[in-house]
Amino acid sequence: MAGSPPQPLTLPEEFVLLSHLESGRVHDVKQTATACAAAELGELALRRHLLVRIRKTRKLGIEFYRGPGEMELLDPGPTGLDWADALLAELVQATATAPQPATARRWLRRRGSAALSLHRAALAERGLLHHRPAASFRKERYHPERGARDALIDAVRAAYDGSGPLDPTCCSCASWWGVPNSSGTSASRAGDTNK
Repeated sequence: MAGSPPQPLTLPEEFVLLSHLESGRVHDVKQTATACAAAELGELALRRHLLVRIRKTRKLGIEFYRGPGEMELLDPGPTGLDWADALLAELVQATATAPQPATARRWLRRRGSAALSLHRAALAERGLLHHRPAASFRKERYHPERGARDALIDAVRAAYDGSGPLDPTCCSCASWWGVPNSSGTSASRAGDTNK
């Protein structure tokens, strides 16, 4: 509807927007797809519809997270997001028919590419990713809307260094992306290898 305020981005949409470089590439398509599916589960967890149980152990002073990540549906009710409601319906069916509990590990393997395609299309529809189809000697690309991506990066950086509001999305994105802290240090990022 014209004149209506823009809808806030969901966690998977924010992740997908941040994943795309100005060149329209992502560092690694398979990892990005898996992480997008994980962000979907994260959105359901933030909305208190899902809980993923993992085991944490400590060896030599370092904490490790292990196990397949058993998923527990807390609330199969509507979320207000079409994709999330469809995902919950899938999870309800998967947990009802499976002899073992549904696990995040299996779910992420199965859901990855569908999640990435879905959220790329949603961002393209909103004008936040600009799709350039593949052609002879040219791969398909999704160029992020620079202003939206930069604003999201600024919000994550501000939350990370304590100068901006801290919300669950910013916490997740900051940890995934190694956002620089106030001293300017950050975790290194992989090179642009998806050519």
